[in-house]
Amino acid sequence: MEILQKTADARDLPLLRDDLCTFSMLHKILSQPCEKTVTDHARVILCHSAAPFPVWVWLPQDADGDELARAYRLMRGGFPGCTFNVGRALGEYAEKQGMGVSMRMNAYACDALRPQGRRAAGHFCVASMADAPLVGEWIGRFRVECGLGELYAEGCRSEAERIIGDKRLFLWKDAEGTPRAMCSVREDGDAATLALVYTEENSRRRGYAASLVWGVTQALLAQRIRPMLYADADYAASNACYLSVGYAPQGEIWTVGDGLTPFRKQS
Repeated sequence: MEILQKTADARDLPLLRDDLCTFSMLHKILSQPCEKTVTDHARVILCHSAAPFPVWVWLPQDADGDELARAYRLMRGGFPGCTFNVGRALGEYAEKQGMGVSMRMNAYACDALRPQGRRAAGHFCVASMADAPLVGEWIGRFRVECGLGELYAEGCRSEAERIIGDKRLFLWKDAEGTPRAMCSVREDGDAATLALVYTEENSRRRGYAASLVWGVTQALLAQRIRPMLYADADYAASNACYLSVGYAPQGEIWTVGDGLTPFRKQS
């Protein structure tokens, strides 16, 4: 077992090939300096990018009970006080050992769009800096609704300006040009992850998010980029939206740790 401190280690990237959708964030993290990585370069990776973010833990899909137990011991011994993002099997194991589960995320990928159903009036576009104040507000609300905790207004505005400046933030604007929904895109090689999918509360159930995701997904597929995303497993509306677009389940990520209380959205 090798322990790496504050260094990048791309040697483990090929191990994620078959789990690239579910562990797309870990794939990105392993390509840059991290606070700490524990790995045997074959059957287990534990990687902590920085506080206060969770530690990512990867095991192969065929991991047996002994490997689950070893990974759990490494979590306990190597990262005290941290929370962990793990696959379903390890999540269930950790829960049986007494850890709490605060979030279960479904991982999705889209290889082909379904025919578009009800299309909302309007169009999608790349957000501009003029949209930053509104996007900053939406990021703040998104974080609260997802159980990520509040972020001060200046931080949300800064995050909005950063993503918009990278031309990675897309909006659905209605026929009058009013923004109704947003999503961001982060590319990683020949794949891209959609995130920050949000519709303001008084505009929901009108098809804005589905139309935006469908349009952005179509644009990515046209560039031969595989779209991926995560959705709260306990939020039925968002899962139904992605399934209707053509996204297919790939796996689950659970957030586990000591003292965590379940966070549940209303469906």
